[in-house]
Amino acid sequence: DAMTIAEARGTELTWQDLSETARRSVPSQLSKLDVTKTATLSHDEGGSDPWAVHQWAWRDFGGYDTMKKRIFRTIVAPWRRTLANQVPLIAGVYPPGGVLFHGPPGVGKTVAASCLASSLGLHVVKVRASDVLDQWLGGSEAAIRALFAKARSAAPCILFFDEIDAIAANREHGTENELSSRILSTFLNEMDGVSNRVGHDGVLVVACTNRLDDLDSALLRPGRLEEHVHLSKPDVNDVLAILELRLRKVPLDEDVDLDDVASVLVESKASGADVEAVCRDAASAAIRLARHNNKICVSEPLFRSALKSTCR
Repeated sequence: DAMTIAEARGTELTWQDLSETARRSVPSQLSKLDVTKTATLSHDEGGSDPWAVHQWAWRDFGGYDTMKKRIFRTIVAPWRRTLANQVPLIAGVYPPGGVLFHGPPGVGKTVAASCLASSLGLHVVKVRASDVLDQWLGGSEAAIRALFAKARSAAPCILFFDEIDAIAANREHGTENELSSRILSTFLNEMDGVSNRVGHDGVLVVACTNRLDDLDSALLRPGRLEEHVHLSKPDVNDVLAILELRLRKVPLDEDVDLDDVASVLVESKASGADVEAVCRDAASAAIRLARHNNKICVSEPLFRSALKSTCR
């Protein structure tokens, strides 16, 4: 692959070609896992500027500007220094070993985790509850230990646990059984291993949940999933940014006022997924009408109909 890059450019093979190819390749230790290769800017495209890479990685995530800046300041910038083998600004102070995205359904927690991976240029190992739970005694704990061991051997990478409340129930609620207690204990031990050696292991644990109160408090303390990022329902500025992003290639009629559409969506407490659904429904209706008038254009009545069906 590195030779192909050099030949396409018409120059000799360079160290930059080798490092770029290594970054894009999935290690063999992760070959049997659900791994997502993240896209990021190359060195020639501005990949040497962490802030430029961060902005590019979040280009399809509309709104939430304050959250994006906070993620860069508290997670991306410290991890970039670690990945570049730079010494911490303060001796012994390493980047967070765990990040938790939480909030109501449909606000983009899973997408945010993917954008974070692109900001760091790391592959993502996706872990579901079905990948961990096993019918045999001790099988679930062994599966968790194996996941962390493979991630360490293939570092740097991200271990992503979607809907982590399925395997890390809150013991204070009194609903856990012996199996869930053993799984949680094993997970906490592995998280301790990541946080204690985060400067060397290069494994970042990222998790998402809709139910923060259902997670055990021991998992949320500093040193484990210590960085908590809350995604609330979008405000009017966020909704407007999402609308402009999703409709940037859609022809709009002159009677469409996106500010009014954004206000209606905020009043109905719409999520980011609801905003995208409105855009998709209005555009689909315009395509159906184009069969009769040969003109694709989203009008105000189409938006009103889409709002009515989505914001019930």
